[in-house]
Amino acid sequence: MRLTTVVAVCAITLANTGLFAQKVSKAAGSSDFQLQLKNVKQIGDKTLEFDIFIVKTRKDITLEIATFQAGIEYNKELLNGAVVKADMVSIIPGTSEMSDSLKPKMVNSSMPGLIRLAGRPAPKKSRGTTIPEGDSGIRICTIRLTNPVSFIPDIPPDLKFTSSVLAENSYATRLGIYDGLKIIQLDILPGKNAVSIESIQLNPAK
Repeated sequence: MRLTTVVAVCAITLANTGLFAQKVSKAAGSSDFQLQLKNVKQIGDKTLEFDIFIVKTRKDITLEIATFQAGIEYNKELLNGAVVKADMVSIIPGTSEMSDSLKPKMVNSSMPGLIRLAGRPAPKKSRGTTIPEGDSGIRICTIRLTNPVSFIPDIPPDLKFTSSVLAENSYATRLGIYDGLKIIQLDILPGKNAVSIESIQLNPAK
């Protein structure tokens, strides 16, 4: 009787240990979130606005953002021959839903066809931004691109994220999350976990 009881207790203990180990060791991956470019709209004949969102796609984990930066490519033909300047893009104040420590502050457009949204230093654990549950996610910010001249008619902006792999004449999109007290970088895969939700035609012909 005693031997049977001990075996049963050991079996239950090992089973529970396996379950707890699985929960702890299974880290977040590239399929557990999605970066989104959406709400693309034209404001006047020279100005384009769009939102950057991040959505959690796996429900059984907590994703706390430690760092974020983004490279966003666009169709440079829309500039209609205008000289590119660093201040052609801006972050619309009050649009970020990130924690104060991670709200983006700097964006740059000095390279034709590329917008660079700078990251910020990682805050302490629990002071980052936790991605909420639900399909709406959280808005990182709204970006405005203003061209010195009118956009070329009937051209799509073709917005898309860069990957997390650093490339020449580009700017990597990076997402760092807390894994315990460590920060790990997740892969950014354009077209898979980094997508443009919709497209528009700029200055459509009437």
